[in-house]
Amino acid sequence: MTRDPALNIVPKERLLAAMKFMSTARTTQITDLTWTERGPNNIGGRSRAILIDKRDPTGNTVFAASVSGGIFKTTNFTSSSANWTVVDDHMANLAVTALVQDKNNLNNMYAGTGEGWFNVDAVRGAGIFKSTDGGITWNQLASTAQFEYVQDIVIDNNGNVYASLRNLASANRGVMRSVNGGTSWTQVLGIP
Repeated sequence: MTRDPALNIVPKERLLAAMKFMSTARTTQITDLTWTERGPNNIGGRSRAILIDKRDPTGNTVFAASVSGGIFKTTNFTSSSANWTVVDDHMANLAVTALVQDKNNLNNMYAGTGEGWFNVDAVRGAGIFKSTDGGITWNQLASTAQFEYVQDIVIDNNGNVYASLRNLASANRGVMRSVNGGTSWTQVLGIP
């Protein structure tokens, strides 16, 4: 992954320069940020993920994932007083920590559950939930019921769904891939 294709070697001598550049770039980015609270501020829980709905060209429709609170949505995100509503607080598991939208079908969204970040108050998940109607309703993917801690979910250009897992009890660990929208999964990275 770090091989220079022109030289066909890993240029170790460039490592220090790259580390200095990244250190400076991070410092510049952090000091130039201005934060404004956007909510949801009337509900407890940690926010672990945010998704800007690509179906809304104005960028006003935003979903937020809350550990122990489920999924929230606003349609006026750029307003100074954005209004947030609960999307589904009756999911089988409210520890939503990852959100992704399929760029090939914007109505398909996935929500990963389980907060596996080694924190003392981490909430165990119940797999991945999927929405096929743009986030209105969410259903648990039966094939993921044993996914305890879904750290992240990504979708490639071909529509394959990847989930990174930190499971303790089951053999489902590492990175899992679904080529059929979550109906079944294959481990592609990590040792069970």
